[in-house]
Amino acid sequence: MQDRELLTKFAQTRSQDAFAELVRHHMDSVYSAARRQVRDGQLAEDVAQAVFIILARKAQNLKDRESLAGWLMKTTRLACLDALKAESRRRRHEQRAASLAQSRMEQAMSSPMEEVAPELDRAMSRLAESDRSAVTLRYLQGKTTSETAECLGISQPAAAKRIFRAVHRLRKILLRSRAIAPAVALAAVLDQIPRVPAPAALAASAATAATTGAAAPAALAIAKGVLHVMTFHKILAAMLLIAALAGVTGIGVGTVKLLADQTAPPPATPPAAQPAPVDLPPISSATLSNGVSIQILGISESPPTGKQWWLANGDLLDSPPYTRMATRISLIPGCIAREIVVAINDSVNGSTDHAAVRWFLSNSRGSASSFIENKTGKPIPHMDAQAVALPDSPAGATLHADVAAGKWTTICTSAGFGSSSQSGPNGSFLFSNIFIVNGQTHIVAAYSGLLPTHPDVRLVAIDRAGNIIPAAGTHTAGNDSSFVGEYFVMLPPNSIRQWQMQTRPFNQWIEIRGISLHPGVKANVTTVTSDDQPNP
Repeated sequence: MQDRELLTKFAQTRSQDAFAELVRHHMDSVYSAARRQVRDGQLAEDVAQAVFIILARKAQNLKDRESLAGWLMKTTRLACLDALKAESRRRRHEQRAASLAQSRMEQAMSSPMEEVAPELDRAMSRLAESDRSAVTLRYLQGKTTSETAECLGISQPAAAKRIFRAVHRLRKILLRSRAIAPAVALAAVLDQIPRVPAPAALAASAATAATTGAAAPAALAIAKGVLHVMTFHKILAAMLLIAALAGVTGIGVGTVKLLADQTAPPPATPPAAQPAPVDLPPISSATLSNGVSIQILGISESPPTGKQWWLANGDLLDSPPYTRMATRISLIPGCIAREIVVAINDSVNGSTDHAAVRWFLSNSRGSASSFIENKTGKPIPHMDAQAVALPDSPAGATLHADVAAGKWTTICTSAGFGSSSQSGPNGSFLFSNIFIVNGQTHIVAAYSGLLPTHPDVRLVAIDRAGNIIPAAGTHTAGNDSSFVGEYFVMLPPNSIRQWQMQTRPFNQWIEIRGISLHPGVKANVTTVTSDDQPNP
């Protein structure tokens, strides 16, 4: 079976046999590349394990690739860089001056290979993935052109053309770095690169570690570091795309001076509208002592068109709370599909700030959410809905809502105009230069690896008088540990002294338990909050 078939089988069924076969296909080339770069057998084994741990975690996103050879080489490069960085820190900490042991492979190299080998993997990482796969399969794994064609899912003439083109591009990269003499035939040198076989038991142990989580601590640490880098690269790419779509063509002093001469309308903060009261039984809602509340407005089968709606306690509703939600949930075997709509009051007693509320059904197996519409197709404010797949339990379902309503803590700052990037214990941060769109001052900001507690995050502008103006977000994307977004404030650019990334913890919660999953089936619904007990 080829890579695509094996990875698809693993992604869909978590077949350990399929993954073990993938590891056997590529272990020697991954280990050999790691040995070239870290020059230490044990560290190379940790790197190889880390690479396949990452492959297992990203299998769902990679399953459509015909060959994994190029992706694995790029990931091996990132893993080696992370491992060498950690090794350098360890050696400095232990005050050891000795360098890592030279490998047998390095000792056996001839002069052309001594020039090429130190730069080979760096140069390979700069190739497009299709070219990197071709070089890896043909030269680093030692396959014939016919075998390379089969692995890539293309004809033999097409494979030969791709290999020739990839070697030509690799040669140009190596020439620029002066790692190869102009007269050297690179293809001949690549044919002589030693392929160091991995230790006999490494493939089996790496496959087991990747699919069970029972990996060496060093391998897990490398995998975590590489996954963080991969996420940050994706965020950076998205950040640049957002900036490009917004019309930002460059970052520099000239842009800053141009923006400084422009003006925007005076600050204006529209009054926040409050959720309209809904006349439903009290048992459908729960409220914290600070006034934040969540209220279940209705439940139905998904999709709900033409279906009966009911309340949390099973009582039937005369009409649906909304007309349409712009998403659906895929049916999961052994589960039922439901839509649930809630009203959230995020106003905090005695504060002009608003709480953040994130909610879910605690026993769901999958969910999807989107805006909801009325009969005229317009979004309905103050209401939120989810389509969920969950087991059909006689005990019903539990809605859990986490609430962040406390004080904000600043974790990163950026000057009012200039772009910047920062890394620290709170994560890695990127800020673009500001730009003007329709009289609004915009900035693109991103973070990755932000705190293990997944707090609420916001961006604020600090004006020259020290006032804090929360920025509105648009074109945002990400998850709990990484994020990129375009933000704007209604302030003139030259009035902004500083931008601040701030967080606050989700340290309060609400639960509505025993929610009926069927119309007319009565349920004994109860509510509990963090005011009642410290933990759910």
